[in-house]
Amino acid sequence: MKKIIAFTLVSVFSATSAFATTSVASSASVLAEVGYSVFGDSTAATATTAKIGRLSTGVGLSFSTSAASYALITQHKNGVRKYGSASDSTAITWATASKDTVIAVPSAANASSILGAGWSVM
Repeated sequence: MKKIIAFTLVSVFSATSAFATTSVASSASVLAEVGYSVFGDSTAATATTAKIGRLSTGVGLSFSTSAASYALITQHKNGVRKYGSASDSTAITWATASKDTVIAVPSAANASSILGAGWSVM
C-alpha cells in the first residue's frame, strides 16, 4: 500500500506543471495532520487551483522544489519507513523512520536528498 501511495504521488507530481515554475517551495509535515490535499498551479497554488492529489489520513508529505526539479518524502504516522522520490531520478527509495514524527524537508530539490546514507532503492 505504501508503495502505491508513493508511486501515485510521484506520478502526479511528475505529470503537473506545479513544480516547473520560477518559485521555490518547501514544507515539512507533522504526521498528526490528516487528509491534506495538494494543489498545483504554474505560478501560485491555492485551494482554488487544480487539485493534483490528496493524502490519505495519517500520511504526511514533505517536499522541496526549485525552478527545475523537486524531491518529496512521504510517511504514514504508524509506519516505520519513509519513501522518497525526485524529479531527476526514476528510483523510489525508502529509509527507516520513527512513528509519529515530523518528516523533515528534503535537503535539496533533487535526488541527492533521497539517495544518500540511510536510503535504499526499492
